[in-house]
Amino acid sequence: MRRNRQSVSGPPAPINVPPRNASVGDGAAGAAGGVGTASGVPSQRAAALLQRLWLVSAATFRRWGKYDECLGATQEAERLDAANPDVWVQFGLHEMSARDDSVTAQTAFTKALSLAPDHRSAVVHMAHFYLERPELPGGLEIAEGLLDTLTQGRGWDLPEAWWLFAKAYTRTDRHERARDCLRYALDLEESKPIRHLQDAVPRIL
Repeated sequence: MRRNRQSVSGPPAPINVPPRNASVGDGAAGAAGGVGTASGVPSQRAAALLQRLWLVSAATFRRWGKYDECLGATQEAERLDAANPDVWVQFGLHEMSARDDSVTAQTAFTKALSLAPDHRSAVVHMAHFYLERPELPGGLEIAEGLLDTLTQGRGWDLPEAWWLFAKAYTRTDRHERARDCLRYALDLEESKPIRHLQDAVPRIL
């Protein structure tokens, strides 16, 4: 997925989604002046923190409807580490929100999954993509397969996954299983921690 770098105040440039080794902005991961080492090249830890801030900014801009700023923040995050699947999830969400471009969004989510097959957010958004497009051959079965794998693994405590599972069951008239999924999703929503346990544990060990 390559876009030419641009001012956030200008209109987005046309975009083509490339293979795995392509980038959102111009070039691969690069320097972020003024952060990290004296040379201006960020240390690994500083770069990871800065990238996280750019991704949070991108999500915030998207929710506010500031899509040019969202794209710019996503590009900055990509420049720091193009192999982070969160970058491609944010780009896919931008394409769906700003352009209603489901094809590009699907390709972005696919790239995120190629980088991290069990990435919780990427799986959820990919499953949602297939559930919302019943015209796609086998779409419902693909969504169920993604959700089954996720909820049997590190996404067992993700309310959104169980809610989508309920939606899939409802569409195939499996209403009792749909109700079970909805109840479980509600229980998880009421008791879930601020951060996923697997993400929090390394910080305290």
